[in-house]
Amino acid sequence: MRVGWMMFALGVVLLPALPAQATGKNHVAIIGDSIASGLAYGLARFYGDRGNLAFDNCAINGSGLLSGRTDWIRRARTIAGQHPYRLAVLQLGTNDALLLKDDADYRRRVRETLQPFVARGIPVACVETLPSLRLDLKSLIPRVAADIRQACLSVGGTAVSLPSELNRRRLRAKDDVHLTAEGYYAMATSVAFALARGPHQIEIPINSRPPILQPSSEDR
Repeated sequence: MRVGWMMFALGVVLLPALPAQATGKNHVAIIGDSIASGLAYGLARFYGDRGNLAFDNCAINGSGLLSGRTDWIRRARTIAGQHPYRLAVLQLGTNDALLLKDDADYRRRVRETLQPFVARGIPVACVETLPSLRLDLKSLIPRVAADIRQACLSVGGTAVSLPSELNRRRLRAKDDVHLTAEGYYAMATSVAFALARGPHQIEIPINSRPPILQPSSEDR
């Protein structure tokens, strides 16, 4: 497999390059920050050539809803019109944790980012903001995660919890924020099975094993 660099907001992780976008498959849009890019990589690796899903990595490294670097509300409108997506998956929050002041405004921004998909009848799911081991972020992430979860549920989306085992050092990058390649694969496997159990009933490739890492709480 060809190897490529994937640059992350707070660190650099060497990951195998994603395969070319598949055709004739149901597309899933992955939106968010660099951790969303890692999730897209993990999902593509988990599914490979199996199944009928193609994962479009629409994430922007270093982005968030508060920094002003990316207008996600506007970008979401563009992405939602590109395909009759099977599902849109949002994963972000890390880059917003240090900037969050107004919870109501932040929840509004999340809703408006998801709304272009909802308006087109595209189901949405929000993956829990990845807990950070970095001291300046560790206590702030839960607040961002709670706002995203609440906003997602308010538009009829699915909130997906992450397994606490992702905090294991062997799955973490040296910056204590991102995951290793194996960590992203573990996260993606857990997310895939959570979505398969949920209302969206995303198909799982035949003979796939359930994740060793189980969600820390019930997904709903």
